[in-house]
Amino acid sequence: MKNIEDKLSGSYYTPFRTVQFMKEYLVREHKIYRSVLEPSAGDGRFVDEFEKEENIESFTVVELIEEKIRKLKNKGYPEYVKIVADDFLSFSEKTNEKYQLIIGNPPYINIKNMDDGSKEKAKGICEKYRLPGSLMQNMWVAFVLASVSCLERDGTIFFVLPMEFLQVQYAEKIRLFLEEHFKMFFYLAFKERMFPEIEQESCLVYLTNGFEKQPYINFKMYAGLDSDVPYYCSKIERNKPLKKWTNAILSDADIDLLNLIDSKYKKVSEVCDASPGIVTGANNEFILTKEQVEQLECQEFILPTIPKSNILNGQFIVTQDIVQKIGEKGKRIYLLNLLNVDENLFSEPLRKYLITIGEKENASEIKLKNRYKCRNRKPWYGVPIVRNGDLFFFKRYDRVPRICVNEADLYTTDIAYNMRLNPAYDKESMAFCFYNSLTLTQCEFYGRYYAGGVSELTPGEFKRLAIPYHKINKNDIERLSEMFKENEDIDQIIAFVNSKTIEMEWEHKQILRLDEMRRKLIKRRLT
Repeated sequence: MKNIEDKLSGSYYTPFRTVQFMKEYLVREHKIYRSVLEPSAGDGRFVDEFEKEENIESFTVVELIEEKIRKLKNKGYPEYVKIVADDFLSFSEKTNEKYQLIIGNPPYINIKNMDDGSKEKAKGICEKYRLPGSLMQNMWVAFVLASVSCLERDGTIFFVLPMEFLQVQYAEKIRLFLEEHFKMFFYLAFKERMFPEIEQESCLVYLTNGFEKQPYINFKMYAGLDSDVPYYCSKIERNKPLKKWTNAILSDADIDLLNLIDSKYKKVSEVCDASPGIVTGANNEFILTKEQVEQLECQEFILPTIPKSNILNGQFIVTQDIVQKIGEKGKRIYLLNLLNVDENLFSEPLRKYLITIGEKENASEIKLKNRYKCRNRKPWYGVPIVRNGDLFFFKRYDRVPRICVNEADLYTTDIAYNMRLNPAYDKESMAFCFYNSLTLTQCEFYGRYYAGGVSELTPGEFKRLAIPYHKINKNDIERLSEMFKENEDIDQIIAFVNSKTIEMEWEHKQILRLDEMRRKLIKRRLT
């Protein structure tokens, strides 16, 4: 079990099997490195593994924590191993040495847990490369950038990095920066989890330069850390820069086809105005059950609101009748709408309720009325209401993204994007057309995923989706609605929607390739 000091210092030691894999990978690649640098030595696992390599002439290890430095010095390393007691960010600014190989596992320290000195150094490194300081969300970012300055021109960086590096939006500028500085990128992933004791998904990133005329990103998937040969490989050359390196699991030909079909259809941003739903600051306090509404005598101050996607239980078209049945089951779906209501109109039970919840403290002993969202609005309990839409799309999902037709004048919290369609489009037809092979593949391609495989689309990513809109007849819409109610296989649902949309415009083999891409991208995050 990690203690709090280890967590704050980012000290998650690299598993021995990972260190061994990295060395053996370099051997298989026939790479000979005379000078090696490890930026965060920890207990010395990398130098222990590499010190017996005959071709290494110098191995510099940098470590900040005194106890770890003492243990490293007591190991009796050969003379060519140089132990530097320093913060790597400071070391990178002071050293004139350049290294052929920089290898290791940078610390994962969230910016919230960095001391002010580390934040300043990290942001200074961003400024050095003319990158915005806002990129500095985690210490591993600073280590990657600082390593570039310590590398020989034809050198290699080989790091254990969080999977988020390959796909999160804040790291996009870093990925673009690295694509400008390196010709070859190898992204190595594993079916087994590298750090089974923590939720953080990790991978290996190998950056280097060579004599290839065409820069590329190479994706390799291994069954385990003891595997010599990947069971899947792909290579991206034409479609660089690649906004998300996790998409290197597709081929250039795949992405070419995706871009071709995408170019023929309007995007979400062109067919509607879309925005996230309501932010309450405390859903369990501001969204009530039917029983609570009756007890507080606040029937005239509520809005029907969906706080969780699973409440709808697979509904495609959400009607007033469905909302009423959900309410009767005791679910929280009634939002207190008190922003512009005179307090004199409050019932006595409602007045007492607001006093009670206002004084309620969280784990940090902060009262609800003093928490960030509440204290910045007047009155503190006046939740700002965001317009609802003709449709709502749940931004997070497991296997299948969900879009619903709003026939009940429902509102949503920020779990969903509310779509207010241009007058030229029918909302039921738009929702129907969403479930085609192109749009669902794009959800996987543009989105990002988290530990456990949950996928999410940011507002910008959602608005990029292409929807092959067609006016759909009522019978087909009713059939699709029934398919969702009956929980039919998603492949059958997609095939049905395809038959009314993209099958009329594209060859069968092209649609099959879209489906193969979608399954490949889903397997990438759910395996």
